[in-house]
Amino acid sequence: MRQSVRLKSFELVARDIADVDVHLLHALTASVGWPHRPKDWDFLIRAGKGLAAIDGIGRVFGTAMWFPHGEDFATVGLVVTSPRTQAQGGGRWLMDHVLEHCRGRDLALNSTRAAHGLYLSLGFVDEA
Repeated sequence: MRQSVRLKSFELVARDIADVDVHLLHALTASVGWPHRPKDWDFLIRAGKGLAAIDGIGRVFGTAMWFPHGEDFATVGLVVTSPRTQAQGGGRWLMDHVLEHCRGRDLALNSTRAAHGLYLSLGFVDEA
């Protein structure tokens, strides 16, 4: 698994989301119009596991989380990429990490319209 990815002029590394300032995570979701507040991020980090794509000066360019439900199932969520780097491969790179961490589990997620094609390309299927 590639530990870093270059998107445009940004070299990004995957970092455990629990080690990232929630205010930076909030800024990311605010940039795409999602309603997650810092206290929502605090709760989600306690409830699940995840990664953040971080550049060399600590800016957050993307996130992806998974929420284990027992040993054989997890839900995926908070897959967000910065508007500056959307459609550059960062979402797929983050999802590749999620799939690696969740190997052996059945997975489910809810998709935005924007990410629907990405999830289909990764083998997810429409259920409703």
